[in-house]
Order: sequence, then structure tokens, then C-alpha cells
Amino acid sequence: MAPPGDISTPLQPADERLPVRAVFASISRNAIPAILTNLLGFVNETTNTLFIGHHGSIDELAAVGIGNMLQNCCGLSIGIGLTSAMDTLISQAHGAGEEHLSCIYLQRARVITSLQMIWILPVLLLSDKWLIAIGQDPEVARLAAEYNTASAPFLLLFFHSSASRRFLSAFLRPQAAVVVGAICAVLHVLWCYIFVVCLGLGNRGLGFANGLTWTLRALFMSAYLWWAAPGLGVSRWDVLGLTRDAFRGWSQYMKIALPALLQTCSEWWFFEICALFVGYLGNEALAAHVTTQNFMSLLFMVPIGVSSAAAALTGNALGKGQPALARQTSWLCVAYVLLIWLFLSFFAVLWRDRIAAAYTRDAGVALIVSRLLVVNAVAGIFDGSQTVLGGVFRGLGRLRAASFIYLVCFYMLMLPAALLLAFPLKCGVYGIYYALVVGTGAALAAFALLLSRTRWASLADEARARVTSDKADASKARQQAELPAAGSDLLSSDISLQVNSGLHRQTSPF
Repeated sequence: MAPPGDISTPLQPADERLPVRAVFASISRNAIPAILTNLLGFVNETTNTLFIGHHGSIDELAAVGIGNMLQNCCGLSIGIGLTSAMDTLISQAHGAGEEHLSCIYLQRARVITSLQMIWILPVLLLSDKWLIAIGQDPEVARLAAEYNTASAPFLLLFFHSSASRRFLSAFLRPQAAVVVGAICAVLHVLWCYIFVVCLGLGNRGLGFANGLTWTLRALFMSAYLWWAAPGLGVSRWDVLGLTRDAFRGWSQYMKIALPALLQTCSEWWFFEICALFVGYLGNEALAAHVTTQNFMSLLFMVPIGVSSAAAALTGNALGKGQPALARQTSWLCVAYVLLIWLFLSFFAVLWRDRIAAAYTRDAGVALIVSRLLVVNAVAGIFDGSQTVLGGVFRGLGRLRAASFIYLVCFYMLMLPAALLLAFPLKCGVYGIYYALVVGTGAALAAFALLLSRTRWASLADEARARVTSDKADASKARQQAELPAAGSDLLSSDISLQVNSGLHRQTSPF
């Protein structure tokens, strides 16, 4: 049997596919922890809103929403997008049995995301200037800047914990993130109580609470990596420290990371842009939109979690040289999320009036929310499926194709359709959601078409060739770095011999 990472290793035969039940079990083992982790992260945002809503002013509440928008667009989406490259690189390297190379990718992700703080930090620290420039209320802008100023320095730790989480997900070990997320979610309530209620720091207090939670999450994830490293087949220094390899091979990493960044940002930013346009439709429409998105975001943690599992499982299968298993897993991930979404959306539609009433007492807002939930239930069929296929494409390493699909479907199709339906055609906020059905449906069709025409064996060859090439580059760089040291050792050895010889001649009677 050829060693791991050797591209001469023959691919497994076509009957490598597993029973459907076994694949579903594998998806569940990886998707459910990812879903729970995402939900726990969402709980932290909800906790912020509840505390400032009950103990702050309307301006402070609005400032948190705007501050989150800036952090999402100029901070979180950047870090998450750049670390998304790990879904491709580490899952395929781990599948090929190259654990040390996986650690190198992790180190590069940490260094590259850390460097982004050079420009992210000034942007967020000057939040009030940007917000006033686009016409926001000066008081709301000031409060948003307080929130971002307190949170922004800790984004570095958020990036590092995100990288650790993706590393463990690619190693098919997502359970630790759930435990860490649960502990941090409970503690986050305590931090909010201390900073907002006891100390009365308002928005600045929420920012400190975010920072403390991100710090603890990074520390807990690092502690788990230290404990689990021997069982993962890696050294503790490789998984927690930095080696020279962390500062090499950036071009190879960025070839994957830039399309991954574009894929993430194009999706995140689209919904933030839509929220801005909904604001022009009036307070009632905006309140209904925010309420609907808040509830549907809870349900959408399922497709996002399955997407993470799909990336890890398909990448591992390709790294092992099992293209048929990768193909089977990708389509079964779509079936998996569809079954769950149909179940959840059925009850969301059935109880839509109760859900709307639970969020608001305003009859007009509740009516709009009730109707939007129906549209969202339909849109989620397409949106959830294309989200999962986006994860599949990350696992396959086809990130350029995925980013192109998002740019075309979201910004050349869905955004113009949303504006056309919402304003000239007088559909209002409903038009935004009708466009969501159209755009995500087009993205799903594009993903499905490309996936059906995929040459899976070729992708497996490409994955193993990439792993072998990156491993060889890292090995060559280490050898070159060792040569000067070796030459220095030889030189000092020669000098020592000459000196000793000279001393011997001086002291010898002969």
C-alpha cells in the first residue's frame, strides 16, 4: 500500500460507496454539533439584544444593530471567509493522512487572519465617522462606535477560535466546539449582567462582554487542542505554536482563501444591503423584516451546520482517493437538509401567527411577519440546498466556481430583482423575499448543474496532487533553511579543528 499523500495510490473502486444509512449517520455526527455551535453563537447575539433592549434606550438598541452590521461586513465575514480555505486544504490533507501539513495550514490561517487586523481595527474604531458620512443619526453613530471600539480589539481572538474550530471540523472532531460554545453562552449572560446592569456601561459594556466571550472561547479551544493533539496525531507545538512554515506558502493558501472570502462576503453582505434598502420602506416594514430574519436565522443554522459537515466529509473523501464516496455524500447532504427544512418550515408556517405574536404586539407588523414566514419557508428550500452545495464546493476546492455563482445570482440577478419588486412594482418588503426565491433558486440550479458534470476522479487526483505538492514545498523550504545552519556548524567545526591542531603543535615537543 502506498504511503498517505502519494498520488500514485490508485483510487478506490466504484463500489466504495457506503449504505445510505451509514452516510446519514456520518452526516449527523458532524452536522448536529455544527448546528448546535452555530445556535449557541446566535444565543450570544440575542443575549446582547435582550440586555440592551431592557436596560438601554432605543438609540442604544439601534446602535447595537448597526454596530453588528459593521462588524459583520468589516470583521467577522473577513475572518470567517479567509479561514474557510481550511475546509478545502485541511479536510483533503487529513483525508490523505498528512496531519503535519494540516497543522501548517492552521498556522498560516492564523497568521493571515491576524494581519487583517491592521486595517479592520482602524475601520471599526472610526465607526462613528463612517456612519455619520452616510447620514446616520450622530447619537446612534456615537453609540455604535462605543460598541465597536470595545469589541474590535478582540476580533483577533475570534479569528483564532474560528480557525481552531474549522481545524477540528476538518478532522471530523466538531464536538468540542459545542461544549466550549455552551460554556461561553452561559458565561456571556453573566458578562452582560455585570457590564450592562451592574456597571451601567451600556453599549460599551456589551462590547466588553463580546470581547471577554471571544477571549474565553479562544482559550478553551486552545486548551482542548493541547489536550487532544496526541490523539489527533499532531504535536502540541504544531497545533498551538508557530513554525517557519507558517510564513511560507501564502500564495498557495491565498489561491484558495480569496475565492472563499469572496464566497462568504458576497452572501453576508447581500443581506446587510437588503436590510438597508428595507429601511427606506418604513419602520413597519423594517420591524417586520428584522423580526422575520431573527426567527428564520434560528432555523437556518441547520443548513449552515450541514454545509460545514458537507465540506469536511467531501474533502476527507477526496483526500483518501474515494471520489464515489465524495459524490454520494454531497448529494445525501442536500437530501438531509431538505428533509429537516421541510419538517421545520411546516411547523413555522402552521404556527406563523403565534410566532409573529410572540415577537411583536403591533398588529400590522405581526401580519407582515406572518406572510413573510410563508415566503421564507419556500425560499429556504432553495437557499438551504444551495448553502449546503456551497459547502460541498469548499470541500471539493471549487471555490472560484462557487464565488462566481454567488456574484452572478446574488448581485446581478437577486439584488436588481429585489429593488425592482420592492420599489417600482410596489411589492414592498415582500418583493425582497420574492427575489430571494428567484436568486437562491438560480444559485441552486447552477450548483446542481456543475456538480452533475463534475469529474470526481479528476478532483480526487487534484486534491492529492495539491497535498503532495504543498508537502514537498514545505519540506524543501525546511531543508533550505537548515542548509545555512548546517554550513555554519561545519565552518565552526573546521575552525575548531584548526585551532585545536594549532594548540597541539604549540604544546608538542615535536
